[in-house]
Amino acid sequence: MSAFPLIAVLAAVATGPNAARVAELAEHLPAAPAWTDAPYSTNPKAAKKLPSQPIPDCTDELYLLTTTTGDRDRYQKVYFGRQNLLEKLAGAVLATGDERCLQRTVEVLETICAERCWTMPAHDLKLTNFNGTFLTIDLGASHRALAVAGVLSQLGDRLPADVRAKAMRELERRVFSLYRATNRDSGDEKKFRTHRNWWFLTRNNWNAVCHSCVVRAALAVVEDRTDRAAFLEAAERAMAFFLDGFSADGYCSEGMGYWNYGFGNFLYLTESVRKATGGYLDFSRLPRARKAMEYAFGYTLDGKHCPVFADGGGGKASANLLDIGCRLWPELRALREQKLPPRTFFPDAQVYIGRASRIAFGVKGGNNDEFHNHNDLGSWSLLVDGEVVAGDPSGEIYTARTFSKDRYVADVLNSYGHPVPKVGGALQLVGAASAARILRQDFGAARDVVAFDLSEAYPATRGKKEALVREVTFDRAENAVTIVDRLRVAAPLAFESAVITRTPDCPFDVAATGGAFARESKEIRNPGRPSPHRHAVVFGEPVSEATVTWTYRAK
Repeated sequence: MSAFPLIAVLAAVATGPNAARVAELAEHLPAAPAWTDAPYSTNPKAAKKLPSQPIPDCTDELYLLTTTTGDRDRYQKVYFGRQNLLEKLAGAVLATGDERCLQRTVEVLETICAERCWTMPAHDLKLTNFNGTFLTIDLGASHRALAVAGVLSQLGDRLPADVRAKAMRELERRVFSLYRATNRDSGDEKKFRTHRNWWFLTRNNWNAVCHSCVVRAALAVVEDRTDRAAFLEAAERAMAFFLDGFSADGYCSEGMGYWNYGFGNFLYLTESVRKATGGYLDFSRLPRARKAMEYAFGYTLDGKHCPVFADGGGGKASANLLDIGCRLWPELRALREQKLPPRTFFPDAQVYIGRASRIAFGVKGGNNDEFHNHNDLGSWSLLVDGEVVAGDPSGEIYTARTFSKDRYVADVLNSYGHPVPKVGGALQLVGAASAARILRQDFGAARDVVAFDLSEAYPATRGKKEALVREVTFDRAENAVTIVDRLRVAAPLAFESAVITRTPDCPFDVAATGGAFARESKEIRNPGRPSPHRHAVVFGEPVSEATVTWTYRAK
């Protein structure tokens, strides 16, 4: 699927709401709404300072920066700062009963209710929410709804009646009414599209996050039990679409960061719904749910780092999410407790991870139409003695351009900034047709070999089987990895092969055959983040047959 949220991401619409299922679910809900998450909690010592903290100022000027300069971060910092303050204050009231914290909670809650819009500017580039001409639900509005509902539910009558009524009106106007309308028309594609809540039945993290936040908010404050059940029935249909976004082997193409965010919200929703229905409705039983959970145990280099493919970044699975996963699937505790195996292989996603005593290495095939896609067939990450030293540079700090038609202007998103070849003077092509094919997978105790046909990724080799092959050998006994790129074409082509490092030094030995070549090194600018370095072998003349071999041995 496309990296861009508003392009080609609407899932095929199946059926709309099922009234019989709504009635069935209503029978398993309590008469009154209730908060199903953990109670807000704030350390009493920290609570003393909260009443004097200023309310972060979400100004129109900051909001409009996204459309004028592309800057998303400045508004989002104060936006979430305001919400975090609300939740901390409510937690302080629950922990201490401090009247000053309660009064400040009311002030922040009223400020949020009076906000011009609850959406984030990155998701409102046409400013319809800002101008009040057309309201939509985005990630931000969903989180706002959950935070407001959490405060209303947990503080209850401690809040003034007029403030509670105002907050409920805003929840209805900005989120609940829009959700109901989108759900109502979710069986009619033409009507469905008019609501612009494209995420409702899509297959990426937005689906899980928005449904999770909105449904948990509804469970907390929506009085009518049948109404609450309608939210559950909508989420039940939606989660099937979300889980279909994972490959059959459980792989999350968005990366670990978005697994934590998207699948994490699926887990939060699953636990909340189980609690609200006494275990009657359980999303963990849906197809691919368990395999998607297993991804967190396998997609890691050493338990602390993972390959940084796509926008999801490195890091590791959240310990809290692993706890939830083991509660939902107790049999997975063994995966959490066991020593990492010598390799993990996701065959459907074409992702291999090898582990040795000092190094670990991950390499991917896939295609260039994945969620949060980078043009990165053949990309890899190398970890040495607990530090990622070379390979995929991950992504960029998001701006308005990141998810626009100009996404691949950025070298860390196109293939130039990835450790992959350049063929015929061209970078890798965008789209599902730009797909790798596994030619070989030979796994042994001492050595693993994986080979990919990357021909479909480049204009000059598309349609020519095995014109460009990347073969990776992971030598566990020697703590070494070898990456071989082989070009074989009828008509000579310009050709270069590259590795990417975190520093100006290149720790790889390199050899090449097929013609005279030069070594080139270049820093790739990545504003706001460390700039990686591209080290390339560049053939001086077009070649019809050539081989470039990169070898790393731990010293």
